Amino acid sequence: AEQKDAGDGKEDYSDYSDTEEEEEEGDFKEMDAFVPFTKPRGRNISIMAASVSVAEDWRPPVYEKAEDEALMLAKRVGQNALMRHLGPKEIDILVNAFQVKYFDKQDVIIRQGDEGDLFYIIEEGQCEIFVEGVGLVMTIDGGEGRDFFG
Repeated sequence: AEQKDAGDGKEDYSDYSDTEEEEEEGDFKEMDAFVPFTKPRGRNISIMAASVSVAEDWRPPVYEKAEDEALMLAKRVGQNALMRHLGPKEIDILVNAFQVKYFDKQDVIIRQGDEGDLFYIIEEGQCEIFVEGVGLVMTIDGGEGRDFFG
């Protein structure tokens, strides 16, 4: 729309119309059709969880461990992307709930498709991750980098 001077020093917007604005918006909508959609690069991050009901009298398990084990677990939990937001109290609850489990070299810890209800931190040794139809996709070294799964 054009701005006019009516001679009295005031601006006249009488030619302004909503339809022109709508037409201009329509031009942008048509332009959107020509803008290619690009998928964001990198890993998509989404977290999904089912609703869980916990009995009012439930208490987290507590397993005794040496101070150095507790410190190692607290450090690794604090470095985990899914748990990094937890405060000291929550980390302490998790650390107390960890239980030591030992596995032999050829043991299968969990199979693809099985229901998983544990979180594993590899303290020492190696763990190989296989995907059906693909084979070996990752080796986890205890104490280095990504030393957890589950």
